[in-house]
Amino acid sequence: GAFDRLNFTIGLDEGLRFSDPLKIPSGHPLAAPIGGYNWEAGQGYISNFVRYSTEAQPGDTISVPITSPVQVSLILDPPLEIIQGYNIQLTLYINYLAWWEGLDLSTASPEAIEQHYTTKAANAFYQVEVTFN
Repeated sequence: GAFDRLNFTIGLDEGLRFSDPLKIPSGHPLAAPIGGYNWEAGQGYISNFVRYSTEAQPGDTISVPITSPVQVSLILDPPLEIIQGYNIQLTLYINYLAWWEGLDLSTASPEAIEQHYTTKAANAFYQVEVTFN
């Protein structure tokens, strides 16, 4: 068939985010050891970190964990016609300037950074190319 939209999530929904990594079978992507980069007590799984430095303190890296899932809905124009028997590769472009536009990292709180990250992400993704292998 033909698809005119691609929907995806960056991060985990709330039901998975607070899973206990000790109860997840080994070999599963979420079964990372506690203390690993993607799980923190009280916050659950962390999908991303926003890390940056300010001009006032260039040697001081600030790290803000992103726990909220980000829903992205990308319009495919022209619509993507699926051809049976082919592997499809969809190349996406991320416009980071559009994603972070309007946020002053030197004064923003961690909560404001996470909210901006989750609400502006949907407008930062663009379809660049579709190839069939």
